[in-house]
Amino acid sequence: MLGQICHPEFYNNTESEYQEAFIIHGSHSSVRIYYCKFPNTYLSEIATHGMHSYLSHRTQPHTITLRRTDKFHMLHTPERVELFRILAKLFYYLISGRSHCGYLFNYNGNPIHKIVTPTPPLLVLS
Repeated sequence: MLGQICHPEFYNNTESEYQEAFIIHGSHSSVRIYYCKFPNTYLSEIATHGMHSYLSHRTQPHTITLRRTDKFHMLHTPERVELFRILAKLFYYLISGRSHCGYLFNYNGNPIHKIVTPTPPLLVLS
């Protein structure tokens, strides 16, 4: 999801003010889920000016908060069950169309919702 939020078609979308990013990080026998909400203006300025000169060109200060779950230890059954419950809710949220995650966000200009007519195969003569 992080790669998708960097495309202009998402951060220039007038139907959304922000893009969401989720990261599932596993290390040895533990898992954490990270979440962040990026304002479109922030993403646009980063893409336009680059990471290093963003601070000198920004039009307004942005507050970005990185949130995370507690660490889930996969060796403990109750924690493993709780992680799977949270993952099921996260996946349901992502496919619901309410999440602001790239093409998963249900907006009018989303190319996933356009009907595509197949083109006939090219006839190759040998």
